[in-house]
Amino acid sequence: QAREIRFSERSANTEKDSNQALYAHSKSKNGKKQWGKNKKDSQVAGSNGNDKAESSNKGGGGNVNPNKFKKNLKCYCCGKKGHFAEECWFNKENKGKGKKKYKEEANVVQEEDSSDDDDESEVKVMMATLSEDSHQGNHWFLDTGCSNHMTSHKEWLIEIDATRKSKVRFADDRTIQAEGIGKLVIDKDDGNNVIMEDVLYVPGMKSNLLSLGQLIQKGFEVEMKNKVLALYDAEQNLILKTPLSKNRTFQINLTTAKVMCLSATETLDENWIWHARYGHLNFKSLKDLGTNKMVNGLPIIKIPEKVCQVCMIGKQSRKSFKSELPSRASNLLEVIHSDVCGPFEVPSLGGNKYFISFVDEFSRMMWIYLIKVKSESFDVFRKFKKKVEKYSEKSIKILRTDGGGEYTSNEFKQFLVEQGIEHEITAPYTPQHNGLAERRNRTVLNMVRSMIREKSLPSYLWGEAASTAVYILNKCPTKRLTKSVPEEIWSGRKPTVKHLRVFGALCYSHIPDQRRTKLQDKSKQVILVGYHPTGAYRLYDPVKEKIEIGRDVVVCESENWDWKGKSTTVINPLLSDIDDDAEITTANNGASTSSHGNAENGNVVSTIPAGSKRTRIPSTRLLDCEVYADDAIDAEGDLVHFALFVDTEPVNIEDAIASKVWKQAMTEEIEAIERNNTWYLTDLPSNKHQIAVKWVFKVKLNSDGSVAKHKARLVAKGFLQKAGLDYDEVYALVARIETIRLVIAIASAKKWSLSQMDVKSAFLNGSLDEEVYVSQPPGF
Repeated sequence: QAREIRFSERSANTEKDSNQALYAHSKSKNGKKQWGKNKKDSQVAGSNGNDKAESSNKGGGGNVNPNKFKKNLKCYCCGKKGHFAEECWFNKENKGKGKKKYKEEANVVQEEDSSDDDDESEVKVMMATLSEDSHQGNHWFLDTGCSNHMTSHKEWLIEIDATRKSKVRFADDRTIQAEGIGKLVIDKDDGNNVIMEDVLYVPGMKSNLLSLGQLIQKGFEVEMKNKVLALYDAEQNLILKTPLSKNRTFQINLTTAKVMCLSATETLDENWIWHARYGHLNFKSLKDLGTNKMVNGLPIIKIPEKVCQVCMIGKQSRKSFKSELPSRASNLLEVIHSDVCGPFEVPSLGGNKYFISFVDEFSRMMWIYLIKVKSESFDVFRKFKKKVEKYSEKSIKILRTDGGGEYTSNEFKQFLVEQGIEHEITAPYTPQHNGLAERRNRTVLNMVRSMIREKSLPSYLWGEAASTAVYILNKCPTKRLTKSVPEEIWSGRKPTVKHLRVFGALCYSHIPDQRRTKLQDKSKQVILVGYHPTGAYRLYDPVKEKIEIGRDVVVCESENWDWKGKSTTVINPLLSDIDDDAEITTANNGASTSSHGNAENGNVVSTIPAGSKRTRIPSTRLLDCEVYADDAIDAEGDLVHFALFVDTEPVNIEDAIASKVWKQAMTEEIEAIERNNTWYLTDLPSNKHQIAVKWVFKVKLNSDGSVAKHKARLVAKGFLQKAGLDYDEVYALVARIETIRLVIAIASAKKWSLSQMDVKSAFLNGSLDEEVYVSQPPGF
C-alpha cells in the first residue's frame, strides 16, 4: 500500500508538459549491463528529487530506503529484479517512464509554433532514431510525425528535380538539407512496378521514412488495430499490412528498382516506352500493330487509362466534321497526293524552311523532302517520280495538289503533259479536297511537336524530326489498310521495329581507332535524330553541330542532352557573342540557316542582318574559304583580330611590299641574281617578245613548327614560251631517287656520317644558246 501511494504521488509530481510526446525505445543486446548503469542514475535522482521514502502507516514514522526495498523485488512484467512493473520499460501502459537504454536517443514529437518559423520549405520529421543494428537498406518506417517520404539512396530515385531544395527539421531543432525530390520505383511481388511520387532525397538520413500523412493526403486510408497497421486505397483495396515491431514501430521491407547505367529507366512501363519510341503514336494503333503482328519485335500493347500529357499538348485538335471520300486507286502510283508545308520560323539544320510530301493513295506510303524555297518543288517531283517508278515498275497516272504556284508553273504543266500525268487541282480555299496530303502533313507536325517537346530539343531539329516521323508513319496502321502497314503494301515485306528508339535520346557513339589516339575517349555523346537505310542511326553532334551516321551506338532513352549547359549558338569560340537574332548562310548548296542552327556540312561564309528576310546566295569562289565578320566583338567589348593567317604567304606583290620581312626576302633574291650575272638591262627588240616573271613566296618552317625563314623566289612564266622558238629541249637536272638511296645505303653500311645542307640560291651551271628576254621583276 505504501508503495502504491508513493508512486502515485511521484507520477503526479513528475507529469510532463502537455506539448511533450512519448519516447520510442528499442531493446538493446546488453540490457543487463545498461540496467546497472541506469540503476545508479536512478539512485542519484531519487536522493535529489521527489523519490523520498514515505512513512509507512504501520511502521511508526521511520524512513524506508526505496532501493533497499526493491533490491529483491521481482518485476511482474519482465521477470527481472530491482524494479516495479510500473517502472519496467517493457510495460506498454508506462511509455516514457522507463529508463533510457544506451545507444538510444528519442526525438520529442511536438507541434511546431507557426510564429517561430514561417519557412514553408522546411519539412518536419518526428521519427525516433533507433539503434545502429536496426538500420537496414530496404526497411522503411511508417511515421505519422513525418511530413514527407524521405530516403538517402539517390540511386533509387528517378526524375530527380535538384532545384526543389528544402530543409528537414528534427524535434530538437536540428536541420539537414534535402537535395531534391524525385520518384521511387517499387517492385511488386507480381512483377509489376509502382511509382511513388514526391520522395525527398536527404543525404544525411540514416533511415527510410514513409509519411502516413502524405499517404492519407493522396487518398489512402490507414487503420491501426490489434498491433497491426493496414493501408487501404480509395477503393478499400489492401495495399500493405505490417505488424508492430519489438521497438513499437511499424516497418516494411520495400524492394526498389535500381536504375542501371546506359538503359531506359524513365518509366518501366513497356507500353509507355513503345509509345515514346513510336513518336507518340496513339495506343489504339500500337495495340493493332502488336495484336495483328503487322511488324516484328513489337510486344502486345495495352491501352492505359492515363492520358499522355505530351500528346495532349502537341496533338489536341478539333473534332472531325466530314467523312472521308472513297478511294479511287486500285494499284500502286495510280493516284499521288502532294502538298507543301511551311514556312517554318526556324530553318532546319540544312537551312530548309519547307517540306513537300507525297502520299500514294493505294498503299498510303509517304515520302518527304526538305526544301529551302517553294520553287524547288518541280525538281523534287522529277526526282521523286524517277525513284518510285523505277522501284515499283509502275508509272504515276494522277497527281492531286492544291492550286499553289509551285504546282501551276509553266514548266511543271509542260512536264506533266509530256509524261502523260493527269493533274488534278483542288478548288481555292478547299483543303478538304486534298484531305489525304493535308491530314498526313498535320499528323507529321503533331508528331514533330511531341518528339521535340519530349526531349526539350531545339526547334531547328524539326527537319530531322519530320523525316523520322514519316519513317515511323510508314510502319503504322491506317483506317484504309486492314492488318497491314503502308511499307508492307509498298514493298511486299513486313517491316521490323526492333531498332526503333526514342527520338532525341542521348547516345554514346563509338569512335573508330583510326580517329583517336590510344589515350583518347572511345565514345562521345551524341543525339539520336533518325534512321539510315543501311540499319545505322542518324546522330547529331551538338558540339560540332553536324550530322553523323553511326552503327556502334548505345542509346540511353531516358537521358537528355543538357542544352542549357552548352550554348548551341557558338560557331567559333571567338564569335561566342554574335547576336542570337542574326542569320548566317552556309556553303552547303547555298543553304541559309539561323545562328543557332548550322548546316550539316557547311562552313560559315557571311552574315545577314537580323531584319533581312531575303535569302543570300554566297559567292562560289569562297566555297573553300572561311570568312568571318570584320566587326566581331569579344566579351570585353574589343574587336577580335584573327590570327588565323599569321606567318602565311602573301598572295600578291602589294601585300609583300607592305611587309618588312617579305621585302627583305625579295631584295636578297634580286641581289643573288645580279651577283651571278643572270641578266642585263636592255631595250626589247621589235621582233622579240618578253617572258613575264612573278614572285613566289614561301614560309620555311622548322621541325617544331616555328618559322625558319621567309623565302622569295623570282620565277618565269614558262607557259608563255613556244617550243622551237624559245627552246628546243626540256631537261631537269635532278638526282635520281635510286642514286640518293644508293648513297644512303653505302653510308649506312660503312657507318659514315651524313650531312644535309640547303643551298640558298641555286643556278644552272650552263650557257643559253637562245636569246631570252624577261620583264623586270615586279616592285623593282
